[in-house]
Amino acid sequence: MSARIESFELAFRMQAQAPEAFGVDGESPETKKLYGLDDPATEIFGKQCLIARRLSERGVRWCRSITRRRANAQAASSGISTAD
Repeated sequence: MSARIESFELAFRMQAQAPEAFGVDGESPETKKLYGLDDPATEIFGKQCLIARRLSERGVRWCRSITRRRANAQAASSGISTAD
């Protein structure tokens, strides 16, 4: 029973910290520009990279950021049809 309570407490702590880790609004304009958040062509991937950095700063061991082009190439190589 104590292991289950410990798991629930860990889950709660992780959920409580998620908004801070995923919220990039507090980043400086310079940082946002460095990650390409000011350009629609790079905004999505830049935000993924920025969030990956923020997660790794908080101890997450593994993150993956993927571009649409790479996702489509992986889907094509595995026989999955994409909407594009």
